Amino acid sequence: MASTTESITGADLRAMRHAANKTRQQVAGEARCSLSMLGILEGGYIPERSDVLPRILAVLNDVAPAGNRREVTTSAVVGDGRAEA
Repeated sequence: MASTTESITGADLRAMRHAANKTRQQVAGEARCSLSMLGILEGGYIPERSDVLPRILAVLNDVAPAGNRREVTTSAVVGDGRAEA
């Protein structure tokens, strides 16, 4: 299981979303990102740095059932919760 943004894959994101019983529209809305960006990430493009990916992971970690919950740390997030530029 992935534990950092460097090791997460699009398939991981999709599996986490399915485990959380969320649609792409729901996750994109809660993570404040575009539906197309979520689709791009689930399709396999994972940027080295992203302010969107930590938000998506937070949404998925918050809603995943305890048995499927995946604690994910993100190296791109700084102490105040904002992504580095």
